[in-house]
Amino acid sequence: MVTIHHFVRQVSFIFYSFNLIAAINFCLPVNVKIIVMRILLLLLLGIPFFANGQINRSANELAREKVGEYIVTKLFKDLSYKPVSYTGLKSQKQPHVDIAWSMNHQFEIVDSQFVADKKTAVRKAYYFSFYLDKKLNVVTAESFYRQ
Repeated sequence: MVTIHHFVRQVSFIFYSFNLIAAINFCLPVNVKIIVMRILLLLLLGIPFFANGQINRSANELAREKVGEYIVTKLFKDLSYKPVSYTGLKSQKQPHVDIAWSMNHQFEIVDSQFVADKKTAVRKAYYFSFYLDKKLNVVTAESFYRQ
C-alpha cells in the first residue's frame, strides 16, 4: 500500500533526477536529449512497480520458508517433507486478532510403515491453511481434506 508520503518522495525523486539529467545533457543535440529523456521517463515511472513486485515476492518466499520450518519442527518431526504447492499470501482483515496473513499449502510427508513385515515408504498428501502474524511467523494451522 502506497501512502501519500511515499508518493511525494517518489515524485520528488523523479523531479530531482530530471534536473540532474538536464544539467548533464545540456551540451547534447536536441534529438538525443529527447530520446534520453523518454527512456529515463519510462525507467523512472517503472521502478516503483518493479520494486513493489520484488517486495511481494520476497514476502511470499519468507512465508514459505517459515511454513516449511513450522511443518518440520512442530507438526511432523523427523519425517521427510516435500512441498507441492503454495498459494500466495492473503491479507486477513479481522479486528483484535494476531492473524494478518493466510496461506494454503499442499505437501507430502513420507512415512515408513510396516506392510507384510516389510518396511515401506508411504507418501501421504496433506492440505493445510497456515495463519501468520505481521512478521510472517506462523500463529496457527488448520488441516482440511481436499480431493
